[in-house]
Amino acid sequence: MYVTAPKPHQRKNQTVTAKRSQNGFTLIELMIVVVIVAILAAVAIPGYQEYVRKSHRAAAAQFVADIANLQAQYLLDNRTYAGNLAALGITSEPANVDDFFNVSITVDTTVAPYEFTVTAAGIGMHNGESITMNHLNQRTGPDGSWGDD
Repeated sequence: MYVTAPKPHQRKNQTVTAKRSQNGFTLIELMIVVVIVAILAAVAIPGYQEYVRKSHRAAAAQFVADIANLQAQYLLDNRTYAGNLAALGITSEPANVDDFFNVSITVDTTVAPYEFTVTAAGIGMHNGESITMNHLNQRTGPDGSWGDD
């Protein structure tokens, strides 16, 4: 057995062929990801918007009910209903109500017993919606429901 020496013109690096590795993503892979994200967004965003609308309605319905309770107490103390929120001690509406509903009180003192109606009229994304409650605790909301539908 004998060993042959490499020829002088051959080098180790020249005999080994280096394969370049591929880095990054192809355009097709990126487009597939974009399509998947778009589909998820198309499904999730409308559901989230409806959830936000329902939470605004629920907050307005709760605020209207709170005002009705304050009206009952005001009637016991003053023998009449309050004609505005300030008379009930409400200086500002909650932020999640104020931004989406205009709340008002209507009092009718021409009939006995006195009557009141608290109305939260929608603005912005709730335009055309209304939530009401009267002295008999009768409630109405958008499409005949009460605030949470």
